[in-house]
Amino acid sequence: MSIGSGQVVSMQAPYFCATCDREESRLIESKLVQRMSRTVKPPPVHCHICKKALVFDNLPERFFAFLRK
Repeated sequence: MSIGSGQVVSMQAPYFCATCDREESRLIESKLVQRMSRTVKPPPVHCHICKKALVFDNLPERFFAFLRK
């Protein structure tokens, strides 16, 4: 992925609901992604159906690599 001199403000991110056994794509703002020195933590989101927490369905360090400073 190449963003040139642009700034990513939001993106579609993959999540999974273990209770409902379904995948969801959620629009999240990049400012809500917690960036630490070696780790990245996506924002918590909840299932629209069962209201339980969704699990991020990818490797956060790889998916959000372009956000690291």
